[in-house]
Amino acid sequence: MCSEEDPHKCHRHHLIAQSLLKTGMVVFHMRVDGTLEKAEREASPAQTRWLG
Repeated sequence: MCSEEDPHKCHRHHLIAQSLLKTGMVVFHMRVDGTLEKAEREASPAQTRWLG
């Protein structure tokens, strides 16, 4: 688990979630308000936002 509220700024989204999504698993991010956000595969590493 991560304390980063925005999944797109979290290294787990860019590394772990993407690896799991590639294997066909379904991944959800838990937001600060308790809602779940379904993770989506990123188009390519060059098109992703990274930390910051």
